[in-house]
Amino acid sequence: EDGVWVHRYPEGERLLPALDAHPLRDNLAHCAAVWRAIDAADRRFGLDLVAGNVWIAEPLLCAIDPRWPTVLTCSTPIRTIAATQPAVAAKPHTEWQARIEDAALVRARHLIPVSHANLEMLRRLTPAAAEVPATVVWHGMVDRAGAALEQPQHENGARLPSDQHELPAVEHPAVEVLFVGRLEPRKGIETLLEAVPELLRERPQALVRIAGADNPYAAEDPRSYAERLDGRLAGDPALRRRIVFEGEVSDEQLDRLLASSDVFCAPSRYESFGLMNVEAMMFSRPVVSCRAGGIPEVIADGETGILVDVDDADGLRRALRELVDDAELRT
Repeated sequence: EDGVWVHRYPEGERLLPALDAHPLRDNLAHCAAVWRAIDAADRRFGLDLVAGNVWIAEPLLCAIDPRWPTVLTCSTPIRTIAATQPAVAAKPHTEWQARIEDAALVRARHLIPVSHANLEMLRRLTPAAAEVPATVVWHGMVDRAGAALEQPQHENGARLPSDQHELPAVEHPAVEVLFVGRLEPRKGIETLLEAVPELLRERPQALVRIAGADNPYAAEDPRSYAERLDGRLAGDPALRRRIVFEGEVSDEQLDRLLASSDVFCAPSRYESFGLMNVEAMMFSRPVVSCRAGGIPEVIADGETGILVDVDDADGLRRALRELVDDAELRT
């Protein structure tokens, strides 16, 4: 597949069903399945190195096995996710998952954090990992912008909405603000939804699109974010129609949304790196994001975007207003 051999293995039989009551039953079964798959590949082909992600401690048993040096790519640790999302912190398996992530980190031969902020966070939360050599490697991606479909336009220059939604007519060509990400507190969706109603009242030419699925795992409120906004803006249906929830989208739809947007907004509370910001810059879009985690290593404040403080809805509104108002600045 794309020049890489891919071997898929079923999870297999639960060898210790008595552990099914344990909070980490699924996580442990997955770690065991990964080890069995690596062991089988090693016996068939011979392996020199195992590389995996620290998330859910996937390569933990490989790191314990003396046959293979194991390298871990380091994404956002569960302790950090829990710190930004109370619903995750309250789950019974969260502390256990943090412990096995720690175990994987300290047993790795080498760490590959995705930003300097990511490395600093890991070593602060897991001091024993400071003894493991590490090399920061930022994310990259293939440039997809040239292949994206051109968005159809109205005769007056305003962009057509996607097939799913009808947007109100506007007097001027719309300036479209796009958010992409899981709808959960860590991604800053609540800050965005606090900021944009007033922005849209002030700027009738502005529209906001939100692409991403609600994440019930991280939610304290069982309602979707669209339903919550429906309640808040029940008295202003015209304004509510200018905030469009696209739901989960395909890669092709995402590229079309990025190509048709004018401003990208990702007010995350924390990102180890923030790959969605690189995707937006791939399409030459200015980014509004936060001074958190690895984001300042990706966005040059005042050059490729505007950075605001975490949870600062007023600052976010001011930054978006500045870019909505000034096409030259956006360029």
